[in-house]
Amino acid sequence: VMAYAVPYLRLRAFGMLPALLSSCGFAAYNGMLNTVTPLKVTLTTNLINMILDPLFIFGIGRGASSTPSSLMLSSLQTGFGAAGAAAATSVSEIVSSLIYVRLLIRRKLVQLKRLLKPPSLKALIPLIQGGLAILLRQATL
Repeated sequence: VMAYAVPYLRLRAFGMLPALLSSCGFAAYNGMLNTVTPLKVTLTTNLINMILDPLFIFGIGRGASSTPSSLMLSSLQTGFGAAGAAAATSVSEIVSSLIYVRLLIRRKLVQLKRLLKPPSLKALIPLIQGGLAILLRQATL
């Protein structure tokens, strides 16, 4: 199990930050009462994942080359197995986050320079206080 789990989780880790960005984009558009845009982005990225999954898992054809320079091509031909599913999902999450960031920048809801800058502690204090209140409520239940 570990032989499959470790490469899978390593490749899925590349999609964690893009997944958070996608969730923020999804929430931003739902907050603007625009549910069509998130639906289109989700359908597009799920279609990408559906196409890439079999290609990355099973490969694009049989055959292997013995030269070291063609190792990646050889892997694409024979497939990556379970790790291929993780790679396909991470690629689709990266595409989703890029689409949302592009759409939010186009609507002037996000500035790229502010997106890459971490928030100040002063700006985070109300979020931390609200989060602690919810955490305490959950802990008491």
